[in-house]
Amino acid sequence: LRRSDQEVRETAALAFGIAGLERSVKLLRELLLDTKAGGRLLDKESVSDRTRAFAAYSLGMLGTRALRHEVRQEIADLLLPILADHREDSRDLLIATVTALGLLRPEVLKGTDKRLAWQVVDQLWAFYDRDLGKANQVVQAHVPTAVARLLGRGTSSAHQSAKRRLVNELRSKKRRHNTILRSAALTLGQLCVPPEDDPEDEPFAEQLLRVYKDAVDQQTRFFAVIALGRIGGDSNRQRLLGLYHRAQVGTERPWVALALGLVANARAQSSGVDTAVSQLLLADLRDTQNTSARAALAVSLGLTRDASAVPQLLALLQENEREQILAGYLCTSLALIGDVRVAP
Repeated sequence: LRRSDQEVRETAALAFGIAGLERSVKLLRELLLDTKAGGRLLDKESVSDRTRAFAAYSLGMLGTRALRHEVRQEIADLLLPILADHREDSRDLLIATVTALGLLRPEVLKGTDKRLAWQVVDQLWAFYDRDLGKANQVVQAHVPTAVARLLGRGTSSAHQSAKRRLVNELRSKKRRHNTILRSAALTLGQLCVPPEDDPEDEPFAEQLLRVYKDAVDQQTRFFAVIALGRIGGDSNRQRLLGLYHRAQVGTERPWVALALGLVANARAQSSGVDTAVSQLLLADLRDTQNTSARAALAVSLGLTRDASAVPQLLALLQENEREQILAGYLCTSLALIGDVRVAP
């Protein structure tokens, strides 16, 4: 913590959270709040905002690993006032605080931890709704992701309320920073369930499809299609197949391919390889000349976990060994499929 290199100090602060030692909360508190004791830990008069931000990340990681609810409550009590402080103007620290709050969820969520998660979600939405000016919407865009981490995928009243809020954001005619729209699209992919599992989520999938077709910001469009892939299910699979054949090869198709890969990956883990998708991706991987599109197709094919594609992937790797970027993605594809015979 006392090293002159800022990155070393940040890494040292983060290491306390990675180590997961509950007794580190006191030390991290001093860094986060920029107390005199925190300054002495660094052998400085004060703690920089960047080091404070990494102390916040560290507290979030500690909260995930802590065995006792009391530790998570203590960390929430340290972090929430930072969001409530209108004078706090460090984006690094605010983003770190939002992210850290989103990590205050143990592997098994029950009882007092569930109540804490709901309370934190309410506070995060309150921060999200505050008018901080367009420049700070970049900070507020981190809130939906944090909420999704706390809630997980589901259909409770808290889930449905969050989904409706995000859909309204995507429908709004109000001028918003693009990061807000991108965050809304991605987060729907983390919260929604396949429409086959709950028909109430069908309109959310339909909205994501409309965003892909109509949104002005290209990255929001692409994140909407990735969200459909994350949600998965038969109806979204059909939506994505319909988009795939009409997508522009160099720009749109790589994203639709990745979304199809995500759907196929979920299927491979539950009901077996989706050979129709894997064969479609493999055929285009062989025939497409656009390097970035081929890279995305390779990763997407790997996500399908189709072991029958390994011989052709190996052949493509040998043909493109000098094309280092494409070769790297082909290696990633083979690793995702998990056939250890390709290791040599």
